[in-house]
Amino acid sequence: MTDILLTPAGLAAAAEPRAAGRPLEGRVAVVTGSTSGIGLGIAEALAAQGAAVALNGLGDAAEIAATSARFQATPAFH
Repeated sequence: MTDILLTPAGLAAAAEPRAAGRPLEGRVAVVTGSTSGIGLGIAEALAAQGAAVALNGLGDAAEIAATSARFQATPAFH
């Protein structure tokens, strides 16, 4: 199993005010099964709302790396 924290700002930003369009800014979410299916959809939704998302799931290293790269290449997920 591989864990990847997508946004390293994480807990340090938790006390800062949140942007109006990103209500989860500064929050950290750990989503199990986030390399595919429903878990991936939940991880995408949380990241789009501003959360730092830790990916966690089973699969080969290439699949996990591709999922991580997809998140990191999308400005909404930073």
